[in-house]
Amino acid sequence: MDVLIAKDMKEVWEHLATSHVHVVIADQRMPGTPGSQMLVLVRERYPAIKRMLITGYSDIEAVIEAVNKAGVMHYCSKPWDPAELVQVVRKAYDEVRAEEERVAYTEKLITANQQLEFALRQRLLS
Repeated sequence: MDVLIAKDMKEVWEHLATSHVHVVIADQRMPGTPGSQMLVLVRERYPAIKRMLITGYSDIEAVIEAVNKAGVMHYCSKPWDPAELVQVVRKAYDEVRAEEERVAYTEKLITANQQLEFALRQRLLS
């Protein structure tokens, strides 16, 4: 599992455009754009990516925005427990990978079904 770090929104978009990202963790007090707002934007462009918010501040409005608008799957307050954070990231990664596998399997089934339908039509016409 690789970890990419971004210092601002520009780097976030560069990473998302050039790497296969499964999970995004944002700090609420990021330079330029609050983490909750960044996660809303990530959700709009990359809805399959799991999103998490970390904050050391008791900014309940940011947490509400992150949950309601950004669809965060987990919220951590500082200081966080490293073992818990690793566990939550692994869970998020596993969920994304399972969904990717489900989509790929469904696509294979659709292709196989189309091939079978074609073969059946050919057989019925001959």
